Amino acid sequence: MGDPLAPTRATVELPRSAMSSQPPSAAARWGPAGAGEPPLLGRERELAELDEALDGAVAGHGGLLLITGEPGIGKTRLAGALVDRAHERGAFVAPARGWDGGGAPPYWPWQQIVRAVAEARSDDELAADLGSGARWVAQIAPQVRERLGVAATADSLESEQARFALFDAVTMFLRGAARGAPVVLLFDDMHTAGLPSLLLLAFLIRQVEDVPILVVTTHHDADAHRPEDVSAVFGELTRFGRRVELKGLDEDDLRRLIEYRAGTEPSAALVRAVHDVTEGNPFFSEEVVRLLAAEGLVDAPPGGRLPLPDGVRDAIRRRLRPLAPSTVEALEAASVIGRAFRVETLARALGIARPDLLGRLEEAIAARLVLEIPGRPGVVRFSHGLVRETLYASLGATRRAELHGAVARALEGRAGGASALELAHHYIEAAVPEAAAKALEYSERAGQEALAVLAY
Repeated sequence: MGDPLAPTRATVELPRSAMSSQPPSAAARWGPAGAGEPPLLGRERELAELDEALDGAVAGHGGLLLITGEPGIGKTRLAGALVDRAHERGAFVAPARGWDGGGAPPYWPWQQIVRAVAEARSDDELAADLGSGARWVAQIAPQVRERLGVAATADSLESEQARFALFDAVTMFLRGAARGAPVVLLFDDMHTAGLPSLLLLAFLIRQVEDVPILVVTTHHDADAHRPEDVSAVFGELTRFGRRVELKGLDEDDLRRLIEYRAGTEPSAALVRAVHDVTEGNPFFSEEVVRLLAAEGLVDAPPGGRLPLPDGVRDAIRRRLRPLAPSTVEALEAASVIGRAFRVETLARALGIARPDLLGRLEEAIAARLVLEIPGRPGVVRFSHGLVRETLYASLGATRRAELHGAVARALEGRAGGASALELAHHYIEAAVPEAAAKALEYSERAGQEALAVLAY
C-alpha cells in the first residue's frame, strides 16, 4: 500500500481551476475505506466538529483544528476521515507527516506542504503564486529552486526580519493557492515539529480567517522533554483553534470492533474484559482482539489475564524510552503496588526520600504516563492500565519478588496500615522463605475478614 500521506492529485501539473477535482487515489487514501480497516467507530461527535469546520472553510472562513489524545487513540484515523470529506467537498488536501527519528531538515512539515501544493501547479502558475516571495520559499523548499531556477536568499533565517519575510512568503503562497479551491493543510504528528515550524503555523493561522484554508494538526502531549517555548506555542495555537480531544471507545463500540475482526458476536463478558484492559484505546483494543482471534480465544471465557500483544508493549516502551533510568525504576516499583499508589508507600519501598521520588514522578507526569488524582493528595495512578501491565511484565522474577517484599514492608509501616488481603498478596508474591510466615498470617486474616462479611 502506498504512503497514505501522499498528496492525491490527477496530474503533477494541475491547473488552479482543476484543484477542486482532486480525486482520491486508492493507494493514497487515509480514510475508513482502506482494505481491512474497520468502520470508524465512536467518533460521531468529533466527525460533526470536523464537518462544521470544513463547511466553514469551504464557505471562505479558514480555521484551525487541533486533534489531540493519547498515542493510539485514533487521531490519524480521524484525520483520514476528514480527508475523505474534504475530497467530497472539492477541497485540495496538502498533507505532512512529522518525523522524530532525527536528521529531518528545518521546516520539514512545511517542506512537505509546499511540495504538495507546488506539484499541483504548472511552472507558470507556481511562479505567479510565489511572486516576489519565491526566493524566501526556496530557502525551505528545494523543489522551488529546481523547478523555477530561483536562488535562495542569502539572508540568514536566524534574523527576525528574515524569518518574518519567510513566514509572510509562505502564507501568501498558500493564500494564493486557495483562490481556486478550498485547501486543507494536514499536519500529522505535529508534536515532533521543531519550534520554527510551530512559529510559522502560529503566523499562518492569523492570516486565514478570510480565505478557504482549514489547518488540521494531530498531536499528543506525552512529551516529558518538550521545551517551554514549544509548549507556549502549542498553548497559543489552542487559543486560535478548536481542540478536538479523543477519548477511548465505549463497550458498545468495542463489541462492534470485535465482531468486525472476529466475524462472530462476542460475549458481554469478553467485551467488558477487553474494555477493562484497554480502556477503549482503539490501537490497544485492535491489537488485543487480533491476538485473541489468531489464538482462537474469542469464544473462550475471559478468565484470567487477557494476552498483551507485542505491538502494545512496543508502543508503550517507546513512550518509556526518553525517561531517565531512575524514573523508569520508580515506575517499575509502582507497577508492583497497583494501578494507583501512594507516593509515601513507593518512597518507603524504594528506600529514597520523598523529594527525590517526587522529582522522578514529575518527569513521568509530564510524559502522561502517570497522573495525579484530583482530591487525593499524595496519590498517583498510571494513566493507562496497560502502561502498568507492561512495566510489571518487564520485571525479572527475582526483581519482581524483591519489589513485592519491599512493598509489603512499606505497607506494614504505613500509618493506618493496609488491608490483610493486600499484604497477603505481596508476601505471597515475594516468594522467599522469610516471607512465608507473614504470607500465611495475612492470608488467614484476610480469610477471616471475608467470612465476617459472608464473602465465602
